[in-house]
Amino acid sequence: DKVWLKVIEELEEFQNEVKKGNKPSIEKEFGDVLFSLINYARFLTINPEVSLEKTNKKFINRFQFIEKEATKSNKQLKDLSLDQMEEYWDLSKKNLD
Repeated sequence: DKVWLKVIEELEEFQNEVKKGNKPSIEKEFGDVLFSLINYARFLTINPEVSLEKTNKKFINRFQFIEKEATKSNKQLKDLSLDQMEEYWDLSKKNLD
């Protein structure tokens, strides 16, 4: 549909600016991408703000899970390697989602 095609168009414009490395243009195009996604959400009759809030809660829960797992291992979050964090992240997805 036309609304989704606009999202694709905006993503392509965003990627073109990323390749050029022009930060002001990248920021502008990123805003356009966000706006087009919000418009698409409305087209689908879903509330983009509710969707974002649900995702925020999901990520907070996952991050808290990682912190708890680190504590169980007598470590602080800053002590975890990226691989360990990813392992805990994947475990949180299995346990929380």
